[in-house]
Amino acid sequence: MTKDRLDKLIEEKKKDADEGALEFLQSLRTSLEKWGELTAKQTAAFERIEYLSSAEGKDYAAAWQREFTDALADNAKICARYYLANPPYFNDLASKILSNDGFVPTENQYRAMCENKYTTKVIKEYHRPPEFLNGDIVQVRDNRSMPYHLYSIKGKPCVVINNNSGHITTHAKGAKIYKILPFGQPKLFECQERYLKSLKPQKKSA
Repeated sequence: MTKDRLDKLIEEKKKDADEGALEFLQSLRTSLEKWGELTAKQTAAFERIEYLSSAEGKDYAAAWQREFTDALADNAKICARYYLANPPYFNDLASKILSNDGFVPTENQYRAMCENKYTTKVIKEYHRPPEFLNGDIVQVRDNRSMPYHLYSIKGKPCVVINNNSGHITTHAKGAKIYKILPFGQPKLFECQERYLKSLKPQKKSA
């Protein structure tokens, strides 16, 4: 990559008033002047911006904007909440997705964040039908390994108030979040589905 290509793109971004890209490109120029070359990762990032600034790249970006359906936007928000609960990966991108309803990630950003081996499980878990319905009577499991906030209600019967709160923070099976109300208590608890079980009726003594 030549300095002339970098300077040309910087001038284009100045005309477009693209402050985010401009700041990044200027940092690349500083690195190039200091070290005489860019890293492979820096070069790839530059070439990506250069491509998206071309006529072909702009057509591609416009097509992706049209393809970014409400369903994909919902999946992006599900994954954004997951990554904000599990930093540091995708922190900036996740924050933009959740703070700006009109923000559309690039196709590469979306696929990297929402189609990896972790978030494919998170999305599948979110859309999976819940095992228990709202209003069902369930029991918190009495396992040794349990989240600390559930210790006080281990083994207690509860009513399911909301069987899909929308905030899945782990890619484990059964990670769907419920809001439950223990019998005799005014406080709601959030609990992953895997920590709940059906309440079996007690056997009557003879």
